[in-house]
Amino acid sequence: MKKYIHPKSSTFLIELMINILIFLFIVTICLRFFIKSHNISEKTIELQHAINICSNVSNIYQSGEPELMLLKSEFPEATYMKDCVIIYYDDKYKLSNEKNAKFCCIITETSKDKHLSIVNINFNSAKSKEVIYSTISSNYKQLYISEGGIQ
Repeated sequence: MKKYIHPKSSTFLIELMINILIFLFIVTICLRFFIKSHNISEKTIELQHAINICSNVSNIYQSGEPELMLLKSEFPEATYMKDCVIIYYDDKYKLSNEKNAKFCCIITETSKDKHLSIVNINFNSAKSKEVIYSTISSNYKQLYISEGGIQ
């Protein structure tokens, strides 16, 4: 009588399936890291643009008279209110209108004195209103000394 010899191919298949499962597990872990890395990279790019835009607005505000309406020459598409200016940007960080905006820069006058004006500059996501970057800028109006005293 012949003995039945069990083929070794079944152990090979089990070993192959285990290797495939381990490979898939490692791939899913690596994929999660790549997705998280991509999201962090996008947030970093967003933050860098927000810092640049807020810095530009601050420099423009500090270079002239301490009036929010003077920003109108640089940002004609913006919305101007009494103590607030909203500048809209699209997804490529270019000036946009309110309808196509993905981001907005809100400049709010917090303090106004005869010779000192302070504004709060926030860069937000237009839909979620999440603040991406915020800074404070001030503008000092120069004092002039004349024969009658300080003006």
